[in-house]
Amino acid sequence: MPQTEEPAYHTYVAENLPPDTSVIALRASDGDLAPSNISFAITKGNQLARFKIHPQTGSLTTLVPLDREQQAEYELWVRVSDGQLSSVTLVFITVSDVNDNPPEFLEPLYRVTVPARSKTKKREALFRIQVKDNGAPQLTATTRVLVRVMDVPEESPNPPVLQPPPPAHVMETDAPGHLVSFINARDPDNDTLWYYITEGDESGRFSMGVDSGLVSLARRLDHEEQHHYALTVTATDGVHTAATKLVVEVMDANDHRPVFSARTYEGAVSEDVAPGSTVVTLQCRDRDQSPTASSAVYFTLHHAQALASQGLFTVDSFTGDLIVAEPLDREVSSVHELTVSCRDRGRQENADFARVSVTVEDDNDHEPVFLEPMIIAKVSTLCLRRLVHRRLNRHQLPDL
Repeated sequence: MPQTEEPAYHTYVAENLPPDTSVIALRASDGDLAPSNISFAITKGNQLARFKIHPQTGSLTTLVPLDREQQAEYELWVRVSDGQLSSVTLVFITVSDVNDNPPEFLEPLYRVTVPARSKTKKREALFRIQVKDNGAPQLTATTRVLVRVMDVPEESPNPPVLQPPPPAHVMETDAPGHLVSFINARDPDNDTLWYYITEGDESGRFSMGVDSGLVSLARRLDHEEQHHYALTVTATDGVHTAATKLVVEVMDANDHRPVFSARTYEGAVSEDVAPGSTVVTLQCRDRDQSPTASSAVYFTLHHAQALASQGLFTVDSFTGDLIVAEPLDREVSSVHELTVSCRDRGRQENADFARVSVTVEDDNDHEPVFLEPMIIAKVSTLCLRRLVHRRLNRHQLPDL
């Protein structure tokens, strides 16, 4: 059966490159045929006609400029065929970002009210804010902020009352500006309240409206980096301050592909090994799951290179054990080349692939056999007499 040199391919291509940009060249071999007799075809994952593959050379190129903001990754299924037998190899293409979009403010004008820190006659000010990204070339955006200053009381009989907020849940894919929670507070004296995050956000992942009590995302979160935040939020009337805890749980998204611990596994078994015996145990890790989640991924046997290997092995989908399914015979095949996969259990499955080479060691399970049941040879009488005479001289009989 023809198959590619690698069990799967992972490659990158920058967005906005012109058509016919080279992505990767697949190479395949078949023990029965010369490489020139192998053909390639994309069978899945190219519904939008973004790529093409040369049927003889296996060269994969783009058909149109790619846009990372439209689609960041492609998973192509490539069939490798010799005209009779075929196998499928997956090609994962990640579109590298180019700084072709400037940053954007959510509003053209922001209004905010802040407490006065000192005696001042100026009650409002308009600021022009510019932001720059870190790309090349560097792009910018501008907005305006209208700031109003409000006096705070010199004394207040009663402190504000804060309602403990329920735990908030956000996805790690939620964009900056996403509303996390609303802090509900009241003041018995009807004083204006101001809100702040005072603890638990040392990395600056959240922002809080000083005059609104709205908590929102300032930066993207990463479940694998930190999945639990305990924020201390306060409300103050300028005299008294009340505090409460806001717990934020970051929900995991299936944004990581499972990865085998090795690209190639090797195992050896005797040909007299009993079916059900384990040859090698595959290991695959998914960063979207905790290290103790043993059922995070499941394993499958993708294909075997030789027809003689078909049906001889199976993979335990839960443990990753490669198991002998049928009796082996080294005289039929001494090496078995298998391609295995591990997949996560996300709504849209991600996968990785690896190769397993199983060597079958010989067992003395065959007696020697003559090629003929009887062997007939002819010799002359002279040769026979010389042979007998030589033997007698070597072993003379004793005198009687």
